[in-house]
Amino acid sequence: MIGYFQWQLWLGPRWLLTFFVTLQRALWRFFSVPTMVRTLLAPWRQDQLSLRQPGFTNIIKAAAFNGISRVIGAIVRSAMITSFGFTTAFLTLSFAIVLAIFVAWPLLTAWFLFAGVVRLVSV
Repeated sequence: MIGYFQWQLWLGPRWLLTFFVTLQRALWRFFSVPTMVRTLLAPWRQDQLSLRQPGFTNIIKAAAFNGISRVIGAIVRSAMITSFGFTTAFLTLSFAIVLAIFVAWPLLTAWFLFAGVVRLVSV
């Protein structure tokens, strides 16, 4: 009986915590968070226009293309970072709920059994 409570209240939650940390690390790598944050505004510092033909119209076209591509890149990176944040929040909330249920399960079972026996005896 002691072994069960040791598993239920110590080994099981420790395994769940290890599983949660492993999932967080996998999400960190899957969403490439360090790279996304580091390169979020990096293209703005590396502003370069490449021109094949000289001329004012071509300069405007190159500047517009470079600007639009940088804005799209920033939007995609921001969306990835935001997705990581939502996924992490959902995973953390789910972990807290699962851990609370896992630890409370034996107590709830004992309480419901006791309440059922008391109700049966009182009828």
